[in-house]
Amino acid sequence: MSLLKEMPLNSGSITINGKISYASQEAWSFNGSARDNILFGCDFDENKYRRVVHVCALERDFKLFMYGDKTLVGERGVSLSRGQRARITLAIAVYRDADVYLLDDPLSAVDPSVAKHIFDKCISGYLKRKVCILVTHQIQFLKKASKILVLNEGKCIALGSYDELVNSGLDVLSIIGHEKEVTENTPNESEIKSRSRTYSNLSVRSNRSRSLMRNMSRISDLNASECVDEDEFEPAIEDEEKESGSINAKLYWIYFRSGAGPIFLLTVIFSTIISQAIFHASDLFLAEW
Repeated sequence: MSLLKEMPLNSGSITINGKISYASQEAWSFNGSARDNILFGCDFDENKYRRVVHVCALERDFKLFMYGDKTLVGERGVSLSRGQRARITLAIAVYRDADVYLLDDPLSAVDPSVAKHIFDKCISGYLKRKVCILVTHQIQFLKKASKILVLNEGKCIALGSYDELVNSGLDVLSIIGHEKEVTENTPNESEIKSRSRTYSNLSVRSNRSRSLMRNMSRISDLNASECVDEDEFEPAIEDEEKESGSINAKLYWIYFRSGAGPIFLLTVIFSTIISQAIFHASDLFLAEW
């Protein structure tokens, strides 16, 4: 936040040379295809695009999607799991040519094996010649960091390489938590359930996501073994439907009557009339006085 100038500077100075690419902790996406989200207005370079998809661990997901990377992700990524949204947000930042990459905890939403893949292939590999600042609680990756900044309640308590922090005598692990062994090949239960829900049964959670189901229904009559032409059945974003005109008076009556019985309704109406009469009577009295 300081590098992005989203926080006031109390002392010192901040100097940044070059462009910044930022991946926020809260994943986001716009209503379009996965490819359009990753490109985010940049020119399409097939070799670069495939490499970014690989280092961000999205290849398997695109193979499971019905339309591959042309699948509509929906507004705010309603058709994706939490881990998929985080990886697409990371891919958006990585695809852009920048000098400084700010990655705000992109590893927290994925399982350990995927986190290791992203750290080794993307952060330590693809971005090795760039300035990459990673915010993370995954302390198993601290040994590979060139410099570590430890924060506690917003204050810097340690700065240096892993060996320097160990040799300093500061018990860093007691502050940020004890390091645990990570099983690399076993995904966590929440990610498995989330993927299962995404791949097996697409849940419609908003009006805009209904367009995804309409597009999927176009190939529902085809046999699963048949080959589907990707260009022929490429999904399209449909406009929202809305009704125009006045509201029926009967609807108002149902609305008021559903709140209480007729006696209470009459009491409310009578009280409203009396209160308005008193309100206007006060104005008349003031004018006469």
